[in-house]
Order: sequence, then structure tokens, then C-alpha cells
Amino acid sequence: ETTREILTKEEIHLLMETPITRKHMGLVRDLYLFCCFTGLAFIDLYNLKEENIKTFFDDGEWIVIHRQKTGTEADIKLLDYPKQIMEKYRGLCKDGRVFPVPPYRSCLRSLKRLGKKCGITKPLSWHVSSHSKIFY
Repeated sequence: ETTREILTKEEIHLLMETPITRKHMGLVRDLYLFCCFTGLAFIDLYNLKEENIKTFFDDGEWIVIHRQKTGTEADIKLLDYPKQIMEKYRGLCKDGRVFPVPPYRSCLRSLKRLGKKCGITKPLSWHVSSHSKIFY
């Protein structure tokens, strides 16, 4: 049996509320939090396109995406906070992608610095974000 590392509500709030002045680190934080709120893996975040955002019967926006790792389809309701993150970056990519996602290694380096800046002692990784899915 494996135990998965996840972020607590308090750690999520630290990430959301710690002031960030560097543009790249702010982008990485937003992408990481988006994954925390949606449960998407890094590769699925990278592959997320505008065509994956659908409005369903409930008039809510949903992500409808074919997950790369599992090969399954995921339907994920977008809460207000991830919607705000999407709006912040909407239109910056010319290829239909939702986010201008930097290279993986660059994001990992920024995550390590971000964790220190926020006072989070557990190592941050994209794997941790996808298992920290929160619903508030």
C-alpha cells in the first residue's frame, strides 16, 4: 500500500495568499493551483485546449479531456478559482492551448523555490498537486 503525499487546506491557502512578484513564479503557482483544483496532471495541463472547455446542462464550465497517462476521459467541473486562473491567461497561446506552460524542469525548479517562499516543508511536485484535488 502506498501513501500519497497531498497538500493540506492550509498549505493550499499559503500558496494562494503568499505575495509573488516574479512573473514566471506567479505563472507556475497559478498552473500548480489549477492542477490542485482540477486534479489534472502536468501533461494534461500542457495539452489542455480551449476545445476541451465545454458548457453542459448545468450551465457550468467543464473540462472534457482524454487523460494521457490513463487513456480515460475525464469530465471536471470548473470551480470559480480555476476559472479565474484560466481567464488570467486566456488568449496568450496562439495554438489553442489554454495556458502558456513552461518546460517541465523549469516549472519544477520554480516549484521548489515557491514552496520555500510559502513556508511549505514538504516537497512540491506536480504529482502532489494532482492528488491534492480540492472541492471548495
